[in-house]
Amino acid sequence: MKARPRLESFFITILWLMLVLRAALPQGLSTKIGQTYLPTETSAQQIRDTLGPNDAGSYLEVALTWAKLQPIDFETQSWIVRIWSPGLSIIEIPLLWLEKLGFSFFWTFLLSLILLWAFACYLFWRYIANKIGVLKSLIVLILITFSWDFKFIFNQGILSSEGFSLGLLLISLLGMTYVMEREDSVKPSLKFFLGSMLGLSIWIRHTNDAYLFLILCISGILLGVSHARFDPYFSQRHDQIRNKLNSKRLRNKLRELNIIVIFAIVITFPWRIISTIIFKGQLFQMSSAFPLFSRTIWAYPGSESATFWGPYGSNWACKINLDTCSTIANTNVSNISSNKLFILAADSIFKNPIG
Repeated sequence: MKARPRLESFFITILWLMLVLRAALPQGLSTKIGQTYLPTETSAQQIRDTLGPNDAGSYLEVALTWAKLQPIDFETQSWIVRIWSPGLSIIEIPLLWLEKLGFSFFWTFLLSLILLWAFACYLFWRYIANKIGVLKSLIVLILITFSWDFKFIFNQGILSSEGFSLGLLLISLLGMTYVMEREDSVKPSLKFFLGSMLGLSIWIRHTNDAYLFLILCISGILLGVSHARFDPYFSQRHDQIRNKLNSKRLRNKLRELNIIVIFAIVITFPWRIISTIIFKGQLFQMSSAFPLFSRTIWAYPGSESATFWGPYGSNWACKINLDTCSTIANTNVSNISSNKLFILAADSIFKNPIG
């Protein structure tokens, strides 16, 4: 894969950053912090107090505790790291230390996020632009910048986990594309770097854990097909050598992809152990939110959980099957397994297809 010139890639990245700053600071320096509508110079503690019990506020609460080199309170705070993997909180710790030196928490957070995405943009332009075309690449960058999701990442939801997690995930996926397109093998250090980026994205946002298994499944299936089908198919034909080389190249590339994913798993393994042993989370999972979600979908209207999550439609199972919901509400829901609750929800969907 032919790369674009370094200077051109750097120039495009600078121009794109101007659009990013416009999305992040639509009112310039007078822009308020997303979700809080506080001035950008507001202290991290006041930001946390204003955010309340939402995701961003919970991440920041853990970071504020760990930044003081104190353990989190098991009774009032351990639920946070059981539900969400604490990668964002760990990123926020050095930013909180910088705040002690007089640097605004918001501005160091925004600058770190922008630099991460600038690196992703540089990689995209340098190594992918030639593959899809310069004009198409420009259109992609512009469309992404003016999308609602991008404005959420850099403005309204800037303190949420999406920005850092998706940035790291994008860097990893761009790198995997580069690896797959190269004719020769890449250095182990690059594989480790890309695996680390993927693993760190999962540390920050546990839902990205699904990408590990998706990539492993896809590459495993293709690797199996390459062994089972390609060589026999071409064995009796005049282009046998050329196609065998192509088949061998495919297998090598899939192995490289698997190595990257294995590195990602290794990066996430410390938290899988800590979460299981120290915080009593689900066995070797990055998050224990799955069982809680099964109870949220059956939150009875008017209950504390439904009051909090109901406006988002999270208790949808109750809304389509109030009779079963009432039965569950009159039972100790903690005695019902998560799988059973999901089976009841699936059954309700089939019996109430219109809702």
